[in-house]
Amino acid sequence: MEHEKLLAAPPKRSFSEYNRNMSTPEQPSQTLTAYYIVPDVEAYLDFLQAALQADVVESLAGSAGKITHAQVRIGHSDLMMGRAREDWKPSGSMQYVYVDDVDLAYERLLAAGATSVQEPEDQYYGHRTAAGRDPVGNVWWLAKRQEDLSTEELQRRTEENR
Repeated sequence: MEHEKLLAAPPKRSFSEYNRNMSTPEQPSQTLTAYYIVPDVEAYLDFLQAALQADVVESLAGSAGKITHAQVRIGHSDLMMGRAREDWKPSGSMQYVYVDDVDLAYERLLAAGATSVQEPEDQYYGHRTAAGRDPVGNVWWLAKRQEDLSTEELQRRTEENR
């Protein structure tokens, strides 16, 4: 399916190359990049790598040697993060991530330290989904499209289920 093609890992590029050439015909950049404020960037990077197989694109340390900013890639999407400080407090968010196997991704999410929000289940809108809350408070929705529905069929099912 088309969304599964989007999760294939893009070619590796250095961050300077990535920054210098944000968009090419072969590798368009995303328009929106989420930015999380987290208490401990190092610990959050460990979580993202274990839970969502994130690749670290960049990490920058401050004068104290602790990472103050980092960027990861999950599939074709980037997520940036910074260390919380007095004027920037942590805040929660939600992400919807397409995966090849919801059940396996959910188990990986929990094994990495997330708590369950929703066990894997099939949804009326044609997706199989599951969700977990990470140690910082963000909710990660995991999804796989199982059916391609017309707008009319999706509307009919929504009316029946909502």
